[in-house]
Amino acid sequence: GYGDNPSGPNGDWFPDDPSQWWDTDGDGYGDNPDGSQNDVCPTMYGTTTLFLERLGLDTVQDLPKLSDFVPEAEVVETLEVALRGVDETAEPSGTSDLSPPT
Repeated sequence: GYGDNPSGPNGDWFPDDPSQWWDTDGDGYGDNPDGSQNDVCPTMYGTTTLFLERLGLDTVQDLPKLSDFVPEAEVVETLEVALRGVDETAEPSGTSDLSPPT
């Protein structure tokens, strides 16, 4: 791989595999789509054994309930209105402009 050197600021994550050298999401699968053990989603963690070990967990069932961390729909809607600067009383214009307010 990329130098097959595990040390340094951009060290090779897979020094024993010449086809892989980087793992953006740290799940144990390399980012090179043409290499061995390639990651199908290189920027998103998967629930691999390595991922669970890094969290200090043994199984997927040990993961906390995500519902404890998700805000209620009303909170999400309030945040969306505030962040987008949407005026809920205005008539729809028929176009969708998702750019931030200026």
